[in-house]
Amino acid sequence: MRSRSTSASTVGSWLGRLFRLDFSVLAEVRANPSATSAAIVVVLVASLFAGLGSWLWALQSFVDDRDAFIRAFIVGSLLQTVVWFSWVYVAYLVLTQGYGARQDFGEMTRAMGFAFAPVALSVFIFVGALAVFAIVMGGCANIFEVDSIGGLAPGIFFFSLDL
Repeated sequence: MRSRSTSASTVGSWLGRLFRLDFSVLAEVRANPSATSAAIVVVLVASLFAGLGSWLWALQSFVDDRDAFIRAFIVGSLLQTVVWFSWVYVAYLVLTQGYGARQDFGEMTRAMGFAFAPVALSVFIFVGALAVFAIVMGGCANIFEVDSIGGLAPGIFFFSLDL
């Protein structure tokens, strides 16, 4: 029996649909067992883009470029991929053991892998204005806290420093 593989054009089509906010692609990817390796590659590539953005930002800060390259681009990207995989596994355990839901780990890996693709946009963090934006939004989340949780900031900026 020959195993099916997913072509680069198919993966590109899925990513294009995802970036056009066509979230039906996640159900399609989830149901396609041949997309598992592509989903993991998407996570690794998105992590490498994030690491590249961090390294480019570090170059502007006059830090040791070799050390920043190794830490942010290589080790950081690989570590983020491992942590992502661990996160998928923990979510799987919570759903199956905590809530008794029937869930396939491969399906979760595929859907969450492609859902991770927008992390690649963090390559642009080296643009000074985006870094300033992140600092300001992080400050707004902390300065304007409501009952010890995030304040006037959405998404990843909605956090609490009161641990």
